[in-house]
Amino acid sequence: MGNVNQAKRSGITSTKSTESLQQPRNESVLKEGSEEEKDLVKNVKRVMEVIVGLLKDRLESVDEEPDRKKARIEEYRLKK
Repeated sequence: MGNVNQAKRSGITSTKSTESLQQPRNESVLKEGSEEEKDLVKNVKRVMEVIVGLLKDRLESVDEEPDRKKARIEEYRLKK
């Protein structure tokens, strides 16, 4: 109730304490082996692959001349 009293004094009213809104950190929101978990893992892997690819491209283009870099970027855009 301490949180509610502090909130009322500041002009904000609340009926729930913040403790009831927190999920225990040792519980998973997704069921192990569920389709949702598989989709999440697959999508996280795809995002990581994109990030790694962008970082590799960035490292390769550090030493490139600006004209070559611009041409390479245009070529990449045309492929899409």
